[in-house]
Amino acid sequence: MSAPIPVLFLLLPGSLLLDWAGPAEALRIADQARAAQGLPPRFALRFIGPQRSPRTSLGVAVANGWMTVTGDRATPTELGRRFTNDVVELFLP
Repeated sequence: MSAPIPVLFLLLPGSLLLDWAGPAEALRIADQARAAQGLPPRFALRFIGPQRSPRTSLGVAVANGWMTVTGDRATPTELGRRFTNDVVELFLP
């Protein structure tokens, strides 16, 4: 049995909810199907970012202790680039 694959969603304030919620939900459903077969989860989802409750492009605040970050639709901000580099070094050796 192999360890779950770490999947980090880096969300910046103003991110498009569908850009990260859709993929996260697909992975959650995949793990739910595995659980129904008595298999362990394959993915370990983590939501990280520079704010505890960032607001999406719709103005909806992401809460419940998530620390979240995705970027700007066009180009990543300097904060996003620095934070991404730090996260990759910290979580993905």
